[in-house]
Amino acid sequence: MSYNVRGMRDDYAALTAVIREARPHVVFVQESTLLFRWRARAADLARRSGLVYVCGGGHTGGNVILSSLAAKVHETREFLLPLQKGKHQRGAAIARLSVRERQFLAVGTHLSLWDEERETQARLLSEHIPAEVPMLLGGDLNEVPGGPVSRIFGARWRDVATVAEQGEAKTYSTSTTRTSGSTTYGWIRWSRCPTIR
Repeated sequence: MSYNVRGMRDDYAALTAVIREARPHVVFVQESTLLFRWRARAADLARRSGLVYVCGGGHTGGNVILSSLAAKVHETREFLLPLQKGKHQRGAAIARLSVRERQFLAVGTHLSLWDEERETQARLLSEHIPAEVPMLLGGDLNEVPGGPVSRIFGARWRDVATVAEQGEAKTYSTSTTRTSGSTTYGWIRWSRCPTIR
């Protein structure tokens, strides 16, 4: 599950209820609070959602990974993308997890609103993730299907909606329901999983 929580400024009870109802093993959170006590806020979001905090937050541009107790955490790391003057810090939270003894990388990210910067970030993130690993990437990519980020990620990984044969996954907008990529997106690859570099 991937969820842009907008700094947790909206209906907190509704936010956690949505996550609890979905009963996910892994949640990629974007725009977690970056202000005072961000670790405590991320842990509280996890607890109220029936999950545990894994990694991320203030050192990853607001990207956080949460998981169920069924997921075992083997290692975590933070990945910051280059910061451009006057723009938001972007990055990724990365964890090596296993569910039912199957290991995979979980990568949560939130890319730029600016086209050129977003494409550069996608390339850097793609290059940072080992090529031959089981991997689940979720995030707010700020792009509709068919854009540069879709092509960059699509060269290495598969869209989870396609894998699940559900067509274009729907995502949330305050004005209309849009197809995947505009707000949240998921990419997947399965094979061997080494230690995170």
